Amino acid sequence: MSSETGFALLIARDIRRSMSSGKPNRHWRLVYAAAAVLALAVVATYESTQHTMVLSSITPVWTISFYIPIISFGFPMALVMNEWRQNTVGWWLTLPLPRFQLAAAKCLAGVGKAARVTLWTFLGISVLGIYASIVSTHRLDISSSLAFLAAGLRWNLFLLCLCPFTSSLGLVFGTMRQSRWRPALPIAWAACAIGWSIGNKGGKNWNTKNLLGLGHGMITSEALLHVAIAIVASWLLAVLFIWFAAYLLERQTNL
Repeated sequence: MSSETGFALLIARDIRRSMSSGKPNRHWRLVYAAAAVLALAVVATYESTQHTMVLSSITPVWTISFYIPIISFGFPMALVMNEWRQNTVGWWLTLPLPRFQLAAAKCLAGVGKAARVTLWTFLGISVLGIYASIVSTHRLDISSSLAFLAAGLRWNLFLLCLCPFTSSLGLVFGTMRQSRWRPALPIAWAACAIGWSIGNKGGKNWNTKNLLGLGHGMITSEALLHVAIAIVASWLLAVLFIWFAAYLLERQTNL
């Protein structure tokens, strides 16, 4: 088996583990999903009968999917920690793959999970938004629907592009927790808090919501270039974080 095949299989294994860990059986998952869909449909129906809901006015609802990068942070961290909890760390670290690939597989599994959540979020908001608009206005506006979907697609793709960075960061935290660098975790959390604050300030300066069509204003090529540069920079940082996690696995773990 080639290293590329082994790497791909390892990613698939981690994605399956992230999806099945701690979940109830299939029957109860269907019950929960049906209950959630019913509740959302009731809320959407009620709100659309009480207020005039035009798709252009509810476009900012897409911002509720901001939790997606947070999910991509948590899953790689949990995957790394589960290797120790489930006593599979010895098997994992003795696989015939470089430490960088072992770490990268966890990171990409987190991105894969985030992509799956992004897809379901996009479909759910799309259906509920268009349904509420039809109930409220008693007609289907094709142009408004397409604009609503395009805004959601831009926003969710933007969030998904951030996931390699947040996923690699979660990987570092999970690896640090199991390494001799564990005492440095409070410092790392403080650094993340400072970085989050700076990032929020920068996002406001770029007017990201307007850039992605979720607010009022024009999408300028200059602002788009700034965001593209930031995304590429985040990917480069993700590679650096994966390398650091691989270093911790290679040199700083007590096994």
